[in-house]
Amino acid sequence: MPEKVGTGWYFGFCLTYIFTFRFFIEYTKEIQEAFEASLPIDMGQILSIPFIILGVYCMLRARK
Repeated sequence: MPEKVGTGWYFGFCLTYIFTFRFFIEYTKEIQEAFEASLPIDMGQILSIPFIILGVYCMLRARK
């Protein structure tokens, strides 16, 4: 895949992979703050979602 170097595909792949992994790891973590108990998903999962979306966007943009 040398033709994909410099297009943002690898950057998007790394973002998507790392933050998707973090999203699922957060299920095993204990609640650290009291306000997180009322949230449907943990704060780490909420913060991972924009980076997953950005990674997918970079990969799709590199395909064009």
